[in-house]
Amino acid sequence: MFKIQDEKSFWGSGHELAEKATHCAKAFGIKSEKINPRLIRYYVAENIINKPDRLGKEAAYNYLHLLQLMVARKTAQAGAPLSTIKVFNQGASVGELERALVGELDKEAQQMIKKISADQQYAEENYNKSQRASEFREYLKVIKNLESAWTENVEQRKQKNAYEFERISNSRVITQNIAIKAERHLQESIEKLEIINKRVLEIDECTKYHTKSISELLEEFINKSDSIQREQQINMRLILKEIDIRLNRLEDILDNLKG
Repeated sequence: MFKIQDEKSFWGSGHELAEKATHCAKAFGIKSEKINPRLIRYYVAENIINKPDRLGKEAAYNYLHLLQLMVARKTAQAGAPLSTIKVFNQGASVGELERALVGELDKEAQQMIKKISADQQYAEENYNKSQRASEFREYLKVIKNLESAWTENVEQRKQKNAYEFERISNSRVITQNIAIKAERHLQESIEKLEIINKRVLEIDECTKYHTKSISELLEEFINKSDSIQREQQINMRLILKEIDIRLNRLEDILDNLKG
């Protein structure tokens, strides 16, 4: 029976890495036709795979690169975006990559990937809404400055030309109407932003609940392990630590949004 751990001694060029991954792909149900040196170079450029070591002028890849390439192809084949795969690959240890690949932690890995993707999506949406609110505030500020400028202009022309004063007064009314509409749009945007923030908080609570469930499952797995599985216990605790770090990041994002 094929075991990915049997390839721990792998060391080779980009072509050799592509050949080794193609050979291993069938064992994990991964389509191998897209695995080639060009794809490997692209993954390195996008930080999905760590940068290779160097042997003189030649790039040299090892077992970690092989795992990252296999996991990237498996998760991409399942529909995960490259931005999510990059976060997962760069945050996972060798043991986590092995278990995600062979399916031992496949369910937990998928949940982590979905959580990363959801965090990115909601952070982006929230940032866009905040940007729109900021743009409305700047727009309103410009409108008010224009109104002030029009008022000063009116006072200067008031003594010179009654007809011109009437035109400027009409312009002021138009400007005020624009300012009122802009302020109303700003208020609507702020209300929508508050709804989004509320939704983000709900998602945060839901994420904490699922994270707690995952933590309990992992703790149960650790408790059932014997002395031979101590290395696996250490890796599982690393997952818990990674979950806490990502929760802290999510809380930082929420604090920044509230600020």
